[in-house]
Amino acid sequence: MGTVMEIRMLGPLEVLAGGRGVAFGGVRQQQIMAMLLAHSDRWVGVSRLVDCLWPDDPPATADRQVRNCAASLRRTLVEAGLAPADLAVGSGGYLLRTVGCEVDRQRFESLVAAARRDRDAGDLPAAAAGFRAADRLWRGPALAGLAEGALAAEALRLEEWRLQAVEDRVAVELDLGLHRVLVPELLSLADAHPGRDRLQCALMVALCRAGSAAGALHAFDRVRSRLSVELGVPPGSALQRARRAILAGVPFGLDDLLPSALAAYAR
Repeated sequence: MGTVMEIRMLGPLEVLAGGRGVAFGGVRQQQIMAMLLAHSDRWVGVSRLVDCLWPDDPPATADRQVRNCAASLRRTLVEAGLAPADLAVGSGGYLLRTVGCEVDRQRFESLVAAARRDRDAGDLPAAAAGFRAADRLWRGPALAGLAEGALAAEALRLEEWRLQAVEDRVAVELDLGLHRVLVPELLSLADAHPGRDRLQCALMVALCRAGSAAGALHAFDRVRSRLSVELGVPPGSALQRARRAILAGVPFGLDDLLPSALAAYAR
């Protein structure tokens, strides 16, 4: 049996065997590894790998270069302890089996799913802890340094999952009364993601519950300006409802602001 490998995608690509990093033979090996991971346990054709390595103008020798690079990658992984059968080679491409590996993406998905089950069962402290544990797996932007061309979509998909999990965790922690603790984090998140209504609404809820209705109105004005300048759109209906509630002095929470489909989209 081969060595259990740790594979990390939630940040720069890393592969560890026995706790030691596996040295790739260049960026192209990393790109191929990332593509195989993005489609783990499925065949990835040589033509798809060519598109990943040369999105615009592949050389005439692209197929041969991909096969040579993949063969070198396979030798590297097998020498590090991967079972040879776990990186299968076929006439048209390659298949990476991760069933015997510890993949941070899979661990993240498992923790988030468990946290959502805890939330739905009413165990909010366990849900918050689960979401926090999932977020700690992230070491930076997904596939940092490789998120170009064909890998950009995978990196964006992983980042979207992360943000959805963060939004779910924030909602749980607001229900736990942690609004004061959340304000600094939400200020940063809202600034980084002006187009995400859940985060903007969560910030306004947290500020109001912390006794700063003026701060919540300022947050609304700030995001309204950014949406106008950067995206050419007005604030969404949820943000408008939050502003009206503040001006009317009516207490509100996330469930009062967001359409049911949006509030529950990650369930």
